[in-house]
Amino acid sequence: MFNFRHLQPELPLVLDDAVSADSAVGQLTVGIVTPDVWGYDIERAAMRALGVRSATTLEGEDVVGMCSDGFFDCLIVELQNPLTIMFCNDIKSDPYTNLPVIVLVDEVTQALAPEAYGLGVDNVMTIPVNPEALAMRALRLCERHREQRALENPMGVLAAVSRTVEKHDPYTAGHIERLRAISGHVARSVGLQRAEVEAVRIAGLLHDIGKIAVPGDILRKPGALDAHEWTLIKQHPAHGADIVATLRQGDVIAPMVRSHHEHWNGKGYPDGLGDTDIPVGGRIIAVVDAFDAMTTDRPYRNALTLEEARRRLSEGAGTQFDRNIVTALLDLSPRVLEKRWEDALSL
Repeated sequence: MFNFRHLQPELPLVLDDAVSADSAVGQLTVGIVTPDVWGYDIERAAMRALGVRSATTLEGEDVVGMCSDGFFDCLIVELQNPLTIMFCNDIKSDPYTNLPVIVLVDEVTQALAPEAYGLGVDNVMTIPVNPEALAMRALRLCERHREQRALENPMGVLAAVSRTVEKHDPYTAGHIERLRAISGHVARSVGLQRAEVEAVRIAGLLHDIGKIAVPGDILRKPGALDAHEWTLIKQHPAHGADIVATLRQGDVIAPMVRSHHEHWNGKGYPDGLGDTDIPVGGRIIAVVDAFDAMTTDRPYRNALTLEEARRRLSEGAGTQFDRNIVTALLDLSPRVLEKRWEDALSL
């Protein structure tokens, strides 16, 4: 695949300033792939008026990764040359990145329109485009993509259940979305392949779904748990694994969910696994889960500083956590570790 990384040390990503990190989760998002990341102001304003978030960016492997991460619901691609056609083919031919694509052509590139349609792009529009028409078309494609994804993938139903469980505890708001995103970055950092990274991300999203079997008053309890309550809490990884086992990738995802509270030294739960007997996805989620818990306000303490969380993770490396996973997490960009949602997804 053609990649602009040799021209750009960091991929420019110009996000909608009007959209906060907190409101980004679940919002329809359009990616505008263009050599001019500061362009399309009028078109983006028209999308914003329809409640659609947008971002302009350069094409390359980073955009493919962002599509795989679920950052975009639709792409608008400014067709520049045959290399851009190759980029569209990469997007449409991969089941992990296949999403609606609108191609923009001008007088020079309109001859490539038939080839673009042949690759499966959803719409071709000629520059200059009517901003409102482009925004409305993008909105409709985004909505259709979300609906199809929800109908075709039972994971969407389980994700909704997982988010409902999360609402039992106001102190963990946004936790599963952060875990999903950051676990994916760590998985890529340790060399997992795309399908494995996707499985880790899904497991991160669903890792606590087993808490649906735990009474809400226990999840919200501000003080120490008694022995019976602790026993119920420790059962949630096994309950979660049973639930996600029904997914298409359940045989891969369920062991990650079941093992995300196992410890490297074998003293975790529910099975007392240790070392590399713990699935790598479970080891990744364990580290990211602990880090997010440390840096989030809890009923019994305020969030730790980034420096203190780093120290505690390093202290637990080799005993509670896989040392290599801890290193991979702490080597991520500080912007990701500070949990800025857009940066966590785009790096």
